[in-house]
Amino acid sequence: HPIPQDYADMTGWKELAGIVSDAYNQVDSQEKSKCTIYAENYGQAGAIQFYGHAYGLPTPISFNDSYLLWAPDTIGNGPFIYINHQVGDMDDLFNSYKEIGRINNPYFREDGVMVLLCTDPKPEWKKFYAQKVNILKNNYRLKKDCPDAVEISGTTVIEAEDCCFSYGIETEITADSSGVSDVGWIDGGDWMEYKINAPESGDYSISFRVASPKGKGAFQLSSNSAELGTISVPATGDYQKWRTINTQVTLPKGTQIIRIKALSVKPRMV
Repeated sequence: HPIPQDYADMTGWKELAGIVSDAYNQVDSQEKSKCTIYAENYGQAGAIQFYGHAYGLPTPISFNDSYLLWAPDTIGNGPFIYINHQVGDMDDLFNSYKEIGRINNPYFREDGVMVLLCTDPKPEWKKFYAQKVNILKNNYRLKKDCPDAVEISGTTVIEAEDCCFSYGIETEITADSSGVSDVGWIDGGDWMEYKINAPESGDYSISFRVASPKGKGAFQLSSNSAELGTISVPATGDYQKWRTINTQVTLPKGTQIIRIKALSVKPRMV
């Protein structure tokens, strides 16, 4: 960033709250009580929560970090103010949406973030929201043990966020079409574990969906603590530009715990 990150994180907060206020003021007075403000990350949500009181804005919601715990489990059909760098799913979920404005400040970490006013939701909107928030909150609910092992047969899909146990990771909504959420904020030493059942001992092909702005990341695979190999994560250009990478491992027959351990910098997996 052109300025220290602590300043870059908050430089545009007031401007962002002003644009959200412009969007809120375009909502019919009878609809304002039904209006929801959604921020894609906790920084954007913090901006609205901090400066929004002066504009009379409702408390924002976000699925990012601990904001998820306060997000309602269901949502109505009222206006939806969406803060993000991308249109995302809004095109598929609302019949009408328009850009109210965006931040244009190179010193702001969120430079380019836009505010959309979405109205006239499609029939699948409420179901989509409820399913998404439930999936994400399940990551915080207590798991006493791994569930039944995933049976490996043919092409078997295991979502990254469906790990039995993990250390150091967080989840977020993904822009990748192959999943609902992704695993991110991964530092060296963080790990995820998955319980599988291999029908036979032998070689298995594994594909991963990964994203990393600059690459240089790597993770180690192990089965019941026995190392299987190390995989490098290539540069994809952005944390939400996804690429499939492939590897082959030799697995023993039977139930086992597969651990994915990060060895270096911050990739994401879906």
